[in-house]
Amino acid sequence: MNQKELKTHLYEDAVQTLTDRLLPAGQFRIYTQLAHVAKSGMQRSVKLYVVPEAGRIINITRYVANLLDRNIDRYDGITVRGCGFDVGFDLVYRVSLKLYQDGYKLKHEWL
Repeated sequence: MNQKELKTHLYEDAVQTLTDRLLPAGQFRIYTQLAHVAKSGMQRSVKLYVVPEAGRIINITRYVANLLDRNIDRYDGITVRGCGFDVGFDLVYRVSLKLYQDGYKLKHEWL
């Protein structure tokens, strides 16, 4: 399997897992956790979680990274560059937009 096929497979797996099992539209809140902030304040590492009806916490950072074509950093989070905006909201908005073509289907909350 070449690099492009692998990325396509990971993307499709992320879409299916998130929409079918973990994030049915509007039913779940995505919790974000700040894992690291660069000294300059211009870069952050964010982890994402859901708590489905079973009540156990599930880390969905890798699925979101595959969905948004981002890399997992050394803090096991997704690196977001920039400042002056809510990076957790931004990531959740992008996930919701990608999965449901509406950025406000999923709710966001910081841990």
